[in-house]
Amino acid sequence: MRRDAELARHGGCAETLCHQDQDLHLPDRELRGQVESGELRSDTNPDRLIDLLMGTITMPLLFFQDVPTPDEPQAIVDQVLSGYSAHDLVPRR
Repeated sequence: MRRDAELARHGGCAETLCHQDQDLHLPDRELRGQVESGELRSDTNPDRLIDLLMGTITMPLLFFQDVPTPDEPQAIVDQVLSGYSAHDLVPRR
């Protein structure tokens, strides 16, 4: 209810912020969908996976190292996701 009042009071600006807030949850919903479809392992924790991906970007910033170049993100995502892939899952003994 309060959110609706804020949207009415601030118009377009609040609506934009509302849409941005919804966009922040898009990766989580996408990852959960991939778990449900069997593309990612069933024990995948979407929040932890996002933290791993974001850590790769933010850690160099915290320690004054070079950030990944524009051509590196796809490789970073592929490498992290390879550990969560259900297709390459080898049964544990």
